[in-house]
Amino acid sequence: MDAQTLMTGSVGGISVAALFGLAVVVYKVVNHRRCRSVCCDKRMEVSLDIDTTTPTGNTTPPKSNPLIKDGYQAS
Repeated sequence: MDAQTLMTGSVGGISVAALFGLAVVVYKVVNHRRCRSVCCDKRMEVSLDIDTTTPTGNTTPPKSNPLIKDGYQAS
């Protein structure tokens, strides 16, 4: 590898890390916030709540339905 390739790769890596860091900061600032605005006698309210998608507690799959066999519902 030559110096130009290494420099390009390092600049790209630093850019990705900076964007990720910026995204984390925006997430922390915006999460669980409510924005209210009144303009020309019109009221607007927006809230943003980002919840985790990782399952907590019970992670067992639901029991199978005995009426459904091989992907088709028995009639």
